[in-house]
Amino acid sequence: MFPDVAADKSESEYARQRLESCLQAAWDTLDQDLFNKLGASMNDRIEAVIAAKGWHTKY
Repeated sequence: MFPDVAADKSESEYARQRLESCLQAAWDTLDQDLFNKLGASMNDRIEAVIAAKGWHTKY
């Protein structure tokens, strides 16, 4: 479809690798405590969604 773009894989491969590296770095900065708190509050969130009949909740 775009042969001139498809032919230059070096830049797109570099961009993909850079994106992957940045995403991994961002993921690594997330504190495990955040995930623990989200998991612990899951029952409250589910109950809120059910009570709101699928509409907006405070979460």
